[in-house]
Amino acid sequence: MEEETKAGRVKSSRVYTGKIVSLDLDSVRFPDGSVGELEMIRHSGASAIVPFLSDPQGEDPQVLMIRQYRYAADGYLYEIPAGRLDKGESPRDCAARELKEETGCTAEHFDPLLDLHDSGFHRRKNPSFHGNRTGRRGD
Repeated sequence: MEEETKAGRVKSSRVYTGKIVSLDLDSVRFPDGSVGELEMIRHSGASAIVPFLSDPQGEDPQVLMIRQYRYAADGYLYEIPAGRLDKGESPRDCAARELKEETGCTAEHFDPLLDLHDSGFHRRKNPSFHGNRTGRRGD
């Protein structure tokens, strides 16, 4: 049986540092032993919440979405509340903060839903939660 080569980063150099993201050019050894260059986007991470307005297990669950202008999409998109983690902030606290900031709502429960990996050029996972009993304060 052929021995598998240890895959991983050989070296890395920072190409760009911005307010939100940095771009590194990584030299990477692949499992077959070959080496290639990959552009890697680095950022602080993010969190999102799928805010349910009704019972998620019910017959017709309702989800609160927001309409946001996105330059990269050249228009408006419907999205779930999400945003970047502040320094030292937990993904759950980020999801709660974004829900409040973007919708004015709070959730009674925050249950982990899934961890998203945007693609092969980005190393951060972005936790998502679903929020039960979402509503405005006082409702």
